[in-house]
Amino acid sequence: MHPLTRSAFVTALLSLGLPLLPQTTAPKTLPPEVAELSNQAFAEMQKKAYEAALPLYEKVLALAPDRAELWNEYSVCLKHLRRLPAAARAGWRAIQLDKSHAMQLWYAQANVLLDAREWKAAQACLERVEALHKDRPFVAKAWLNLAFRMLAAGASEGVVDSCRRATNLDPTSSLAWIDLGQAQACTGGDPKEALASLGKGQALAKAQKDPQRAEYAKRLIDGLAAKETLWPPVTVGQAWQTLPAPLVRLPEGDARKVALPALVDHHYILPGGTTLSLSVPEAWTETFAQNRPENLFSVHFSQPSKEGFKVLFSPLSGSGNPLGVQATTNSVAKELLSTSLETELPLHELTTPTMKGWWVLSTNKKAAPGIPVKGEYRHLLSLQLDVSGQQCVGTVLMNSKAPEILDTCLAVFGSARKVGSAGKD
Repeated sequence: MHPLTRSAFVTALLSLGLPLLPQTTAPKTLPPEVAELSNQAFAEMQKKAYEAALPLYEKVLALAPDRAELWNEYSVCLKHLRRLPAAARAGWRAIQLDKSHAMQLWYAQANVLLDAREWKAAQACLERVEALHKDRPFVAKAWLNLAFRMLAAGASEGVVDSCRRATNLDPTSSLAWIDLGQAQACTGGDPKEALASLGKGQALAKAQKDPQRAEYAKRLIDGLAAKETLWPPVTVGQAWQTLPAPLVRLPEGDARKVALPALVDHHYILPGGTTLSLSVPEAWTETFAQNRPENLFSVHFSQPSKEGFKVLFSPLSGSGNPLGVQATTNSVAKELLSTSLETELPLHELTTPTMKGWWVLSTNKKAAPGIPVKGEYRHLLSLQLDVSGQQCVGTVLMNSKAPEILDTCLAVFGSARKVGSAGKD
């Protein structure tokens, strides 16, 4: 693949709608065997087959550990698998190896830090992007992305400054002025200044014949006049992770030597802005699964190196029922008996200081001996949890009841906790 096209694709994976950017300097040619493996990894990533791409990138980096562009692609792959500490470490290594001062590496790292809600660290990366890149409208959109992500998370410190930076970079951007007005209104600024910014954004949108953006500005202006809140609505299921302190900023030494945490805190927004958190093994990947109507959202965890292993976690809609958790688990056990190898399925209690639950483990009596075919699982672990009034369901499909699998899953569910409101700072 031509290096410019490849770089543009990687940037597009991170851009959230921003334009494609070619790499200004093509990397040196890789040895044939490394290039072939690298192209295989990249082809999988193009198909969004990130779990298939990951081990290929790990192999190619073992053969070519000094290539910044490969570390950057590896970081992008890890980010899409929602392994943020590993993605941050790979991104810092790419920056350390970069000799061409490519802004793409700093831009990619800013996106990883945004997913971890490390706002100041992301801002520092965008400052490097601004210094290295001359496409001012592109950089302005990057600052607006930071501002919007912060507002959506209820954070306020530095939001107005980010929007002002965008208006300075691209004074003709109607969105920059609209976002500035919204940020001013949300963070307690002068209502007259907020109205002026919104009005300027609306006028630019009309002049540029952008009716949707003009209408958006009008809704904000009307809301400001009615003294309504202009904070973006809370998105249930919005997720982020906690990065260890050594990975928030560029390490002084080789980034590869920074140890990854054994567990990573995954956070999810519940209705009303409350946060539900789990401590998850670092090697587990995270995706959002297709949701059922009775669930607020559904998270799917897996580990690419373990095919016969899949975890689903879903907070339920409606109010919790701590007294009904055991009864619900008992009903599940009765339903499972008809397909279970066991003649009885005892209930087991799972209680921690932050949650209370019950679980049952069954074996599929139709599972063939030996290793099940792909997509089939020998064992089903079903859990009903009450986390400070929030009822949740956990399901684990697995081919082994070995303690390193069963006990790890129970520990993850046992770590479920509410950590308060994701309120405005």
